[in-house]
Amino acid sequence: MQRWLLTPLALVLSLAACSASRNDSDSAADEPLRKLNPNPQQAYRITLTIQDAPGPLLLTDARAQYDVSNETPCGKMKPQGGPYRMTSSEPLELTRIDETTYQGTVYLDRIVDADYYGKGVCHWALSIVYANFKATGKPEETTFEPSLVAEKVIAQQSQTRYFWNGSYPRGSIDGSINLGQTDSNRINYPDEQKFTITVSSEQVHP
Repeated sequence: MQRWLLTPLALVLSLAACSASRNDSDSAADEPLRKLNPNPQQAYRITLTIQDAPGPLLLTDARAQYDVSNETPCGKMKPQGGPYRMTSSEPLELTRIDETTYQGTVYLDRIVDADYYGKGVCHWALSIVYANFKATGKPEETTFEPSLVAEKVIAQQSQTRYFWNGSYPRGSIDGSINLGQTDSNRINYPDEQKFTITVSSEQVHP
């Protein structure tokens, strides 16, 4: 995104990719079977830090996405062949620490590995954590979506994403999703016209 003012076609493709990665269970099928672990132990504290935002940012949603790594042998099959995708986007509770900081806990073992379809054990794994922010929460406003992939969560690393102030509170296309850039130079505006949201991870013991 040199700016986050994508052409209509690019925006449609971007949103379609996001929707497929997070919500698709291929899905005239039912939601994939999954059993939540009543006592998860593999905990990581997730911290989101906002810096230099051009105005208030309201947290509207936060999720941890889990996917089955071996859905082909263990999962439900489509009538035309191939497995239905086994993915689940679980709510991630974030607490506001101050005006620019949110924290919550994600668990690697949130979903139980089990034989859900009588074909062998399905192995669930965390894929990504992400949060959604808007100026006030109105549908037409831009959604700013910082994220941290599972590899960085487990490695206790952080990821800073840069956003252009001009897409706040809304861009040229109503309801667009701004995933940000990890490289500030890819936003062709001066630094004073950008803000950041950093997502970091720290292992904790529940």
